[in-house]
Amino acid sequence: MNNSNLQYVNGVKNQQIYYSKVIKAGKRIYYLDMKKSRFGDYYLAITESKKSVVEVDSATQMVSFEKHKIFLYKEDFDNFLQGIHELIDMITIQNEQPVLSNNAETDI
Repeated sequence: MNNSNLQYVNGVKNQQIYYSKVIKAGKRIYYLDMKKSRFGDYYLAITESKKSVVEVDSATQMVSFEKHKIFLYKEDFDNFLQGIHELIDMITIQNEQPVLSNNAETDI
């Protein structure tokens, strides 16, 4: 195996990132990283990073980052994109409709 595309981060072997896109969204940051598998295929690694501040005591705060990852491989791209587009369309349609409260009499 050719290790030329591997790097070590904090002593852990990690695939090199060939291209990266950062999307900032409020307290969250999304990283879209193009990586290469050990078999030579490129794939998409999606990471959500959310900053949280925890108060240790009245004078001390601790900052941490909660991270979640999804790995998306080329054979799944079409189905994933189709599902994303379908849900975005559905959410867009639902957000255009008026929201009724639980008490229908007050909405009249």
